[in-house]
Amino acid sequence: MSRADAIDVGAFALHYLTGLTAGWVAATDVADRRGFGLCFDHELFPAVWFCLVYGGWRGYHQALIEPWTGYPSPLDEAVAAGRARLLAPGERESTEVVAVVYDGVEKVSAVYPDGTVE
Repeated sequence: MSRADAIDVGAFALHYLTGLTAGWVAATDVADRRGFGLCFDHELFPAVWFCLVYGGWRGYHQALIEPWTGYPSPLDEAVAAGRARLLAPGERESTEVVAVVYDGVEKVSAVYPDGTVE
């Protein structure tokens, strides 16, 4: 996952980042010292989906990071495993997710709700 492939590889992979100890995630290009981070409610989003696409899904070439309420991606499997967040009829949930682009950073140790990158 540390190296990007060419679009003609025709592949994609969905990874689940679990066992998070805090509500943030960051992806850093160490050579260029820049990256992208998210800060989110760790209780609501105990997992992060990390998807790498090299032409194998709709021809896209991209990397996606998304906080998620559970895993795996087939909902019935997540429910069966006890890893899906369920809302009762009429129940609502709201939250905020902070996204930040940073520069001049080689290693991230935290991303905070105010957008600060440590």
